[in-house]
Amino acid sequence: MFRIYTEDTGPAGRAAVLELLAAHNIPGATVYNATGVWNGARENSLVIETDGPPSDNLPATCRNVRAAVYDYANAVKRALAQAAVLVIETADTVTVL
Repeated sequence: MFRIYTEDTGPAGRAAVLELLAAHNIPGATVYNATGVWNGARENSLVIETDGPPSDNLPATCRNVRAAVYDYANAVKRALAQAAVLVIETADTVTVL
């Protein structure tokens, strides 16, 4: 499971976060609104939680799920003009019922 933290830059930024999921073959994610602190200043934030794309549907430029998620996180960073985007990887077991 991956969690990606970024600033919520407004409606256009939120739309870009969602559009980039599809562009990176990531079929599922949960996007949370949050409050964060960056360089001592409070900001509206987004947390994108996903297990990434299926291993049989990776973007052509990525050799594994981890690379695909990091590619997505870098695309979010560029699209939202962020100095940094935080990615957390957890060893959660995910089961879809």
